[in-house]
Amino acid sequence: MNLQTKILIPLIIVFTLMSGVVIWINFSNQKNFVETVIDAQATQTAYQYFDSVNTMMITGTMDNREILRHKLMENKNILDAHIVRSESVKKLFGPGFPYESSKDELDERALKGEIVKVITEDKHGRSLTVLVPFKASTNYRGTNCIECHQVADGTVLGAARIQFSLAEVDAHVKENATYVGKMLIGLFLFALVVVVFFLRVVAVNKLKKFHRSMEYIAQQLDLTQTLSEKSSSDEISKMANAFDHMMETIRSSLGQVKSSTEQIVQGSDEISRYTNETISDIREQKEETANVAMTLGKMTESSRNVANNTHQSQEFTNNVEAEVSDGAEKAFSAREKINNLYKQIEMVAQIAEKLEQETVQISSTVKVIDDITLKTKLLSFNASVEAARAGEHGKSFSVVANEIGDLSNQTKQSNLEIEKATVQLKTLMQEAVAVIRETKTLAEEGKNEVNVSYDSFKNVSSEMAKLKEVMTNIARSTQEQSEATKEVEKNINSIMELSNKTTTASERIGEVSGDFSSLANHLDELINKFKI
Repeated sequence: MNLQTKILIPLIIVFTLMSGVVIWINFSNQKNFVETVIDAQATQTAYQYFDSVNTMMITGTMDNREILRHKLMENKNILDAHIVRSESVKKLFGPGFPYESSKDELDERALKGEIVKVITEDKHGRSLTVLVPFKASTNYRGTNCIECHQVADGTVLGAARIQFSLAEVDAHVKENATYVGKMLIGLFLFALVVVVFFLRVVAVNKLKKFHRSMEYIAQQLDLTQTLSEKSSSDEISKMANAFDHMMETIRSSLGQVKSSTEQIVQGSDEISRYTNETISDIREQKEETANVAMTLGKMTESSRNVANNTHQSQEFTNNVEAEVSDGAEKAFSAREKINNLYKQIEMVAQIAEKLEQETVQISSTVKVIDDITLKTKLLSFNASVEAARAGEHGKSFSVVANEIGDLSNQTKQSNLEIEKATVQLKTLMQEAVAVIRETKTLAEEGKNEVNVSYDSFKNVSSEMAKLKEVMTNIARSTQEQSEATKEVEKNINSIMELSNKTTTASERIGEVSGDFSSLANHLDELINKFKI
């Protein structure tokens, strides 16, 4: 594979990756932008649709709401548009059209008050479904919903459902991505042609010329050849100048080597004399090294025992830390459960107090009813007296007055029973509130005790972590000391081996030094072959 190919392949790979990333980012950004725009458009359409239906309801033209729906669906991108009725609306105004009833999970979520936005995909492409719930309010854009619907403020009356097709915009996004890809490929092909041209003119031709010159130097051993070009100052020309400088240095070095060869022969005799002295010194060093190795062996054994004891202590510390951590987790879990129990008891206490208040309200209401019953009975009595005065003309009125009196007596009896039950309920509620308050106090004490236990576990865990760190440092230091001792022992053994080898080598040096003279003469012959 030539240099041009090695340069072009990475360029092609880098451009391909960059093009893919650019196309993907462009496609994703356009797709996200389109989804955002369609989302806002569909949501606005849903609000407008409901406002139109609300206007029709106020003006009494709700029977024509199907015309409004068909008008919306004349837009080719709107696949579905309808109002989903809640149960409260169905009870007052009926179920409406079949499509106005909840038909899937999305409708149910919207009827619970959630704004639903979902993108789905089928054989026709992607589509965005938006459901906007509408709640009863005393002032919904100037309209009092509660007057007609008779529900509590905030009750979900229904939801507007709009399904918007994304197939057309997706097609435009894909078309834009394809166009961008074609543009990038075209630009790359143009850039590739330009790069190939400049590579061939600027680099490849010069490198071929340099290759031919260096082959000639290798075959003819002619170190006087030069590669430099005076007309150019690019990196390849600088490399040629550096090569010429190197060749000049080699020529100078070969001249120095030639003069040094003669000195080598003279030095060989001195080498033999120094070699004998070195052999004597090495033998003495070998004996001293053996004594040091014996002492280090004992030190290594002691370090090994310390390391084993430290390792056992570290394992014990890890086990204790694991137990403490487990205890801390259980204490934390107990604290969370106690806190949850305390919150639940507090909620029950609040509910019980409200029930107690409601019981008092019932008693007040019963007294009001009792007063009304007494007044009704008095009115019945007066009516009977007036009927008796009227004679024959007042008989029918007397019967009605007697019936009212009987009803008044029955109401009074019922009020007495209700009052009796209310008194019993109030007594029970007071007892329940007292028990709940006592339970709340006990739960709060339990919560405080669990918090104290959890804090204690945290402190113990923190101290165990510090102890573990200390033990780890001790183990690390012991291990490092043991390894250092082993390394020293290993070095001493190596020194002993080297001493043996050095002794043998020194003896061999004496033999080799005799060959230096012949080698120097041969080296001089080789240098004379070069043209310098």
